[in-house]
Amino acid sequence: MTHPFAPGQILEDKYRIDSVIGEGGMGVVVAALHVQLQRRVAIKFLLPEMLRSTEVVARFQREARAAAMLESEHVTKVIDVGTTPDGTPFMVMELLTGEDLATLVERGGPLSADTAIAYILQACEAIAEAHRAGIVHRDLKPSNLFLAARNDGSSTIKVLDFGISKLQSTTASLALTQESAVMGSPTYMAPEQVKSAKSVDARADIWGLGVILYELLAGKTPFPGTEYHEVLAKVLLEPCPPLTAYRPDISPQLEAVVLRCLQKKPSDRFPTVMDFALALRPFVTDDLTRMSIDRVCRLAGVPAAASTTDTRSVHQPRPQTASNTFVALAATSPAVGTTSPRRIPRGIVFGVGAALLALVLAVGGLWMNWSTTSPPPGGVVPDGFSSSAVSGTSVRASRAPDDPVDAPAESQVLAASAAPTIIVVDPEPTQVASTTSHANQLPVPARSNPSGKSSSGKKSQSSKHPVVGETPPKTAKPATTSRKNPLDMDLK
Repeated sequence: MTHPFAPGQILEDKYRIDSVIGEGGMGVVVAALHVQLQRRVAIKFLLPEMLRSTEVVARFQREARAAAMLESEHVTKVIDVGTTPDGTPFMVMELLTGEDLATLVERGGPLSADTAIAYILQACEAIAEAHRAGIVHRDLKPSNLFLAARNDGSSTIKVLDFGISKLQSTTASLALTQESAVMGSPTYMAPEQVKSAKSVDARADIWGLGVILYELLAGKTPFPGTEYHEVLAKVLLEPCPPLTAYRPDISPQLEAVVLRCLQKKPSDRFPTVMDFALALRPFVTDDLTRMSIDRVCRLAGVPAAASTTDTRSVHQPRPQTASNTFVALAATSPAVGTTSPRRIPRGIVFGVGAALLALVLAVGGLWMNWSTTSPPPGGVVPDGFSSSAVSGTSVRASRAPDDPVDAPAESQVLAASAAPTIIVVDPEPTQVASTTSHANQLPVPARSNPSGKSSSGKKSQSSKHPVVGETPPKTAKPATTSRKNPLDMDLK
């Protein structure tokens, strides 16, 4: 293939051509030096035979401007554009040192899963930014992912030839070598792109990324063939061979992610690069690669902190939206047109909980009151215990002398035995009520005296709280011990 560019040629009085570094079916790439800045660059030209198509020339210039809009470090930087004196358009780009992934796999064989996923996710950063700008690459393949060396010795993935796949030529050969140079090999083209290149959307790039990941892991393409039509027939009609047939060490879950990218129907693939990147998150083992996923999410308008792995099966297609709309995960963002549930104020939650707790305690108190105020079978109160009708509690009493204690008649309790003295908890905290014993009498629940006075109108002599287990203090004996208890007549 002939071209008019030779070493030493000066372009626009500032770029000196050093050597030809690549040729394809539609263009040529040369290494050059910016003589004023002493910076090495790469310049891409259209071939002379392509200049007859005004559409091809217009698309070349338009895509060069679009590539210049992208700022990702994983996109080859476009520095300048121009036209030679004979009307040949060109674009000036950063000059990369390294090798593309096609050469890497051909030289060293399949890559480890960690390395392959890291390279693909770096490429996803570039593709996500391009999709946000409305650019569909449509020529993704291992030879367009360049492993470039940094100044510090590390390496990074650079995506080449943005938009060049849109350049169509009726005079281009159908040979795979020329097709793959710029136009894209049928091996990496999505089925819908084979049918109609004009109708493809971002999901065609999802297919391309899936084919690349398959090849990086398996060491071969999923649809191999030696003839152009043979490859197209496999892409359109044959299912993708299982990845584990070539790499048994690959997990079925990772294989499922790759195979979803290679579904024949675009609606069955991941709808966005973000969804594809999130599906790869469970297989990422280092923080730098996780950062690539976070950047892809931010480019899609989803905060990295809110992004989570989709819990649905990778085999299940997600609902589709417009091609320029990026859908957030259902777990982090409500669907468009739906109303997110309102959060209940925390104070209401605590108030309802406190009310329920009070209800439970009230019911428990009523049950305990009923159980303790009911007399035991046979109507016998055990020695040393008394059932209080006021408080509903049983109080252990110490034994007291047999001397009767002067107390209000309304607070007395009759016991079945004359031996023990029983203390009753009175509702008034300043009152102490004691009982006197009568033989052959059944116990009667004590009645409280709200006024704190005896039947004679005198106040009680005791003003201290009773102490459980202690003998109540004695009071002065009444003038006569033959006082008749008015309750005796009621119980005879």
